[in-house]
Amino acid sequence: MEDDAAGRVPRSAGRARLAFWEKVTDDQGGITEAIIWEVPKSAAYPEGLKYRLAYIPPGRDEPAVLYDVHPGKGHHRHIKGIEFPYEFLDVRQLRVDFEADVERLMKGDRR
Repeated sequence: MEDDAAGRVPRSAGRARLAFWEKVTDDQGGITEAIIWEVPKSAAYPEGLKYRLAYIPPGRDEPAVLYDVHPGKGHHRHIKGIEFPYEFLDVRQLRVDFEADVERLMKGDRR
């Protein structure tokens, strides 16, 4: 979901309701953004959730770590541009797994 002109994320979009949104820029300029929407349960979104969690390293335009779900692909993650399946359990585990991948990337990327 795109920010509106003032940089705010709308609280609802159609039948979706914003459940969580956080955007943090770290001291080095890396950006972590997590957005989770509650949507009607369907074949595309059986858990009733749509999400995008992204970590963009300093000086980059594209996420180095990205977790998302959308029709046709289901739950998956991207690590340095390579897509992997992701077994979604719940939102808590989603955040734990995302943060662990970001931490691994940061430890291995000693620029």
